[in-house]
Amino acid sequence: MQKKDLHQFQLEFLEIVENSLALTKLLSMPKSIDMKVKKFEHILSEFNKKYGDLKLEKGQKVEKSILRIFIKKDDLLLLLKEHFLKIPGLRTIGGEGYDEADISHSEEFEEVLKHINDKVYISYQFEGGSCSCILRREKKRLEILYVSEDLFKKNSPLMLLLSRLALENMRPEIDIFKKDGHLGFKDLLSEDEKRQVLKKFEPRFLE
Repeated sequence: MQKKDLHQFQLEFLEIVENSLALTKLLSMPKSIDMKVKKFEHILSEFNKKYGDLKLEKGQKVEKSILRIFIKKDDLLLLLKEHFLKIPGLRTIGGEGYDEADISHSEEFEEVLKHINDKVYISYQFEGGSCSCILRREKKRLEILYVSEDLFKKNSPLMLLLSRLALENMRPEIDIFKKDGHLGFKDLLSEDEKRQVLKKFEPRFLE
């Protein structure tokens, strides 16, 4: 994994995440909102072309514009074993909830793995704190459920995971922001407003 490519992916991805949060504020600023949403959707389309194993989608409604992240793989268990379980900081997994099996208890861990089907709960512990996510089958696609705030933590396992997936099938010749430039939506939000948006719109599946 080239450091240059890794750095580029993280810059582009976090730019999109931050601007997706800011779309919530644009609801109260109806002027030109349709054009701004179309611009955002074009950026997402370019991102999805560049990083072929990932697909980003905004929510069905603009007011729930936190990004959805899909992985273009068919086998959930294989994806889990080849990627999620190899990320440093792995702590627990579960088929019905978190903390069913700790990585330090190998027999228990392997037993839980045998029964993973369409959903798995995963938690990590790292220098910057902790984070959790869910990998699930959504119809015929695999989706990661996550908390956006975890992406911005230093040395985030979730960010490392997405980076590795993205760079496996990348088209470096695509410049995501070439046509539309940097979105600039995120400049509409103060740090306090970002936290308020996260608190209001993030799913509560991790509790």
